[in-house]
Amino acid sequence: MIIQRLTSAIRHQNGSQIIIEILIVVIGIFLGLQVQSWYDGRIAKQEEGQIIDYLIADIENAVIRLESADNSFTASINAHASLLQQLEQQQLSSDEIDVFEYNLFSVGKTPPFQGYLDTLTDTNIDKIQNSIIKRIINNYLDSKNEQFILLEIVYARLNISRAPVMKKTLISEETSIGVVKFYDFESLKDDYEYKISIGYILNDMTVIQRRLKKVIEYTHTLIEILKGYQSGEKLEEVTFQ
Repeated sequence: MIIQRLTSAIRHQNGSQIIIEILIVVIGIFLGLQVQSWYDGRIAKQEEGQIIDYLIADIENAVIRLESADNSFTASINAHASLLQQLEQQQLSSDEIDVFEYNLFSVGKTPPFQGYLDTLTDTNIDKIQNSIIKRIINNYLDSKNEQFILLEIVYARLNISRAPVMKKTLISEETSIGVVKFYDFESLKDDYEYKISIGYILNDMTVIQRRLKKVIEYTHTLIEILKGYQSGEKLEEVTFQ
């Protein structure tokens, strides 16, 4: 209809009518683009909300696993410290032997914590509209990855210290023939190299746990920020040091 009127106005050289028809077309296009922009923004906001909910759920699950790993490190660190104390004794009672063998079983054992926070991908982060939230998440990832790189270095060093220890002692998992035990307490209590290796492992585990606690602290902070953003709280720049 508008095209027909515009064509008729041009044919009859009606200038004012041409301007009016062109304005109607332009305004119509403008309003259409505005509506489409509003609709696209609404869809993007809904998608962002879903992504944030998804990230919060995954990060909260990661915290549970990281805190479980932290508890395992505490138990293992205590076992190594106890082992060093027992190696200073001249002999062990029957009850102390059970503890000693448990401590030997714990030597160098560390919980894995790879594969955490897999939802924090570039694809998901790109769907977040707020630039401050994006910067916070990226800063968190940089800090977390830095800690994990350092952890891998310490893990490698720990495995080097663990090798000579495992040549001299063995307490296996339960098998069809029972628990396999291989150690000589009389030799171990006077073995300086063995004690030094246990001390190195203990030190490395302490370093790993300290780094892990830092990641847990960062992660709790990120969860609170994301929940605050979802509830409409004012955002402030946050860096993870």
